[in-house]
Amino acid sequence: MGARGRRDLWGFLAVALGITLLLVGAAVFGHYEGRRRAWEGLREEIREQVIPGPAEAWVWGDEEAALEEKTRRRLERFREEAEELVLQELANGKHHYAYLAAHFKMKKALPLLRKNLLEDRYFYGWEGPDYSKGESYLEDQQYPHHLAYIKAIEEFTGRPLAKAVALTPAERAALEAEAAGARPGTPEAYGKFCARWLLMKLAPQEKSPPAPR
Repeated sequence: MGARGRRDLWGFLAVALGITLLLVGAAVFGHYEGRRRAWEGLREEIREQVIPGPAEAWVWGDEEAALEEKTRRRLERFREEAEELVLQELANGKHHYAYLAAHFKMKKALPLLRKNLLEDRYFYGWEGPDYSKGESYLEDQQYPHHLAYIKAIEEFTGRPLAKAVALTPAERAALEAEAAGARPGTPEAYGKFCARWLLMKLAPQEKSPPAPR
């Protein structure tokens, strides 16, 4: 093969290689773009159909809490993305995502579940109870956010809450100081009674002072 023939061959090989790389690049881009779009669709489905639907039912022990098999398989396919979403939403205080954290045993979520349990002060305020009485503030159903965190923690660890979450001396002192000011009917009652309720859950073996009336 003469010099010109070799140049033509190298030219042909260079063009062929360039086309191959373009095709491979397009295929890789198509794969990741398809995966991105599929995840975005699933993420919206989670936000609209899983949260708070089955997640809310799960908190209260309803049989409707079970994820559909199709949804479960899709979440397993996008487990890394799902974990990132759950951690992000838990960090933003979205308690319903405790459901997915527990369902998929996302151990990375455990520190956030514990943090939210101790810091969240959400109080539902059901109609009916007499809020001039302290015990009305201490009913479990008043704290759906906390019940979600508790259920997830207990499912993670296989232990009751009081054994799964050990308060540090500083944490216990802070809760006791907050709970000490609980008085029914006052603007700050919800948060302070929440602290008292948390002490009852986290240290049930230690008798808490009676609820103010």
